[in-house]
Amino acid sequence: MISDSYELLDSGASSKLERFGDRLLIRPSSLAVWKRRNPSLWDEAQAEFGQNEQWKFNGTTFEEWNFKNNEISLVLRLQNNGQVGLFPEHASYMSELKDLIKKSISAGREPALLNLFAYTGMCSVVAAKAGASVCHVDSSKSALDWATANFEKNEVNNVRLIREDALSFMRKEARRGKQYDFIVLDPPGFSRFRDGTWNVTDILPELCTLLTTLLSSKQGQAYFTFHGADLNGDTVRNILMDVGGTDPKHISWRQLSLIEKSGRVIPAGVLISAKACS
Repeated sequence: MISDSYELLDSGASSKLERFGDRLLIRPSSLAVWKRRNPSLWDEAQAEFGQNEQWKFNGTTFEEWNFKNNEISLVLRLQNNGQVGLFPEHASYMSELKDLIKKSISAGREPALLNLFAYTGMCSVVAAKAGASVCHVDSSKSALDWATANFEKNEVNNVRLIREDALSFMRKEARRGKQYDFIVLDPPGFSRFRDGTWNVTDILPELCTLLTTLLSSKQGQAYFTFHGADLNGDTVRNILMDVGGTDPKHISWRQLSLIEKSGRVIPAGVLISAKACS
């Protein structure tokens, strides 16, 4: 989905050299403990997020730029945690999701998608442009404001924005008997919100229960991703089988990764794909 605009050019020495559109960035990568292949290329980076947790610039300073793809446009910004508003590894399932949405529309359905922990809205933009009605949930006002800018840039208006802890929202939707054709969720390892805090390992059984409750049995498809938590795909798969009675063949998982031009791979999380029980 974004392979023409993003590249992992090189990695090593606990860092990665990435191209986001016309910006070349150096960011930390604790797993990249190998040697760099093209040391001279790193000198061309326009900004580097260093050990002092600050961005250092090579030439003109900048904070924001437009990231354009054939189908979507996103506003990217340098953040004080080294992030830029886009997790490129998530692009690996966007094409599949878009095709499922279009297939649903061709069958005469108007699919509804719930995007939880939705951040700056890449998935919401893809889904809305494909024709789904989107409910976009995040507890961060700044993330919602950023997502709104991305929706406006892509001229999509079929998105409902909700500022709330995703777990709390799922509980309410379950009580209302609401269901969605597609659910995408990317929970952090830890969350602090107005009513308290939670660790994803502690809430995982409830999260999986609510997921299976909210997923439509007609054609439901869920994409569950996580990064850095002390979990693996089989853990989530086993819990989904317990709480939803889901046929094992309807749940699969794989490693998310960033693939360098040389062919080396940096692990970047896990994706669990689950179909609803019919």
